[in-house]
Amino acid sequence: TGITESFFSWLMEYTAGNPLFVNETLRSGTEQKTFFYDPVEARWEIKSEYSEDLLEPATTQSVIERRLQGLDHLSHKVLSFASIVGDRFDLETLQKLLVISPIDLKRVVGDLIIKDLIQNISDHKEEKGVYRFTHQVVRLHIYQGQSAEFKQKTHQKIALLLEKYRRNTKTSPRVEDL
Repeated sequence: TGITESFFSWLMEYTAGNPLFVNETLRSGTEQKTFFYDPVEARWEIKSEYSEDLLEPATTQSVIERRLQGLDHLSHKVLSFASIVGDRFDLETLQKLLVISPIDLKRVVGDLIIKDLIQNISDHKEEKGVYRFTHQVVRLHIYQGQSAEFKQKTHQKIALLLEKYRRNTKTSPRVEDL
């Protein structure tokens, strides 16, 4: 499958060729049905009436806000805590911070993976359930949106978890991330 030259030119101009913006513009345009697949020509095209003002100009903030729209309260809460934990986070730590059932947490994490906000990076048995944000700018945006008081309280909870890890077990492979 391909795209028309005019569609490609518009996309590169609109996104300044930034891969994150290209991805998000294509996702958003497909969801809003402003892009369509022409099976006869076997290529993607943009509806002419949208080429001028499809979306607000692609900025990091607007892209991230569009991605976060429509998430339920629990999903926002999970992302908030995960952003404070750091670049990498695990289900066990999130479950302890949030005081949430494992089933609910796994459901939310599954939804966040489907929405391409986080991804599973576990590749070893001892690191089961380790995740990260798909883009660092998404984590920073969410982190910066938290109040100083919330960040401080969450960092204190994390410090208590670290103390508990240290007392109860040999150093966990996750301690360095916390």
